[in-house]
Amino acid sequence: MANDEKIDYAVPGCTDVSYSSCLSLNTSGTLPGLDSPAAHATLHNKKMFRDFLWQNNLSAPRVFDKSSAIQSLPIIVKPVDSFSGKGITHLEKPSEHALTIAYNKACAQSATGEVVIEEFVDGKLYSHSAFLSNGKVIDEHFVEETCSVCPFVVDISHLDYSLTSDIRTNIQREVESIAKELKLTDGLIHTQFISDGEKFWFVEITRRCPGDLYSQLIELSGATSYIKNFVAGFLGRSPQPSPKNHSPFILRQTVKAKTNLNHFWLEFSHPAPIKALIPLALPGQAMQAKETRQAIVFYECESQEHLLEVKDKLIQENTTLA
Repeated sequence: MANDEKIDYAVPGCTDVSYSSCLSLNTSGTLPGLDSPAAHATLHNKKMFRDFLWQNNLSAPRVFDKSSAIQSLPIIVKPVDSFSGKGITHLEKPSEHALTIAYNKACAQSATGEVVIEEFVDGKLYSHSAFLSNGKVIDEHFVEETCSVCPFVVDISHLDYSLTSDIRTNIQREVESIAKELKLTDGLIHTQFISDGEKFWFVEITRRCPGDLYSQLIELSGATSYIKNFVAGFLGRSPQPSPKNHSPFILRQTVKAKTNLNHFWLEFSHPAPIKALIPLALPGQAMQAKETRQAIVFYECESQEHLLEVKDKLIQENTTLA
């Protein structure tokens, strides 16, 4: 199709659908930066991805079938192909009745009607946004992510200050192993994982740019080549290491309504070091509780300690009002 329409390059946006759409254009395989349909299916389908990780001795939560899940505590039930936390249920003590409800909920949010049941691992959520060149990670950024309004949707994030060098090294090694096994193209490989400080478990991997202006979090924090590197892969060019600039302490918040309301303004309950505020809602627009985004706010803090103070206030406010 790309040849028929005389398309030389296709650059996906910030959704899984956008990457799939670009891939559907690449029937002749001439568009650079796009993976094979088989590799894309493995990364995009949560169950296939879990199976792939286990088959290759890579870090992942255990997966159960419905019969064994009752004896496996705690567990998480999710659609294999959904996003933004939709259809996910965490069961601390899964009875057969509770598991059936969770399974049906996940099934309803899956385009294919498929569900994965896996071990619930406890720890902090992180992302590893890296760029591959010849199968090797040549630029990477670790971000700590927090879900303060909805349990499975990130709304607060900042560059990581706590992961050990061993975890960082092992994440890079396993990402390169994934790239080798699936024969991934050069470019962005964005990973979410959970770590308890000693071990880590992969949650998901995407090849498209993460949303909610994630790229601006990285660029405002000093790595000004993030978008340039993302686009480079789809132009057939190699990404380059980011310059080692001084990194400000940037915190990103995706503001969501805690109750159903009509949006008119944002009001801050305490002084905030705002670097940038990007409104996403129009005056009078109806906001759906915990889902509709009102704005994205970037805070520029004076130090790591100041950033963590601002973060704690945001989490406390969101948790109280959620």
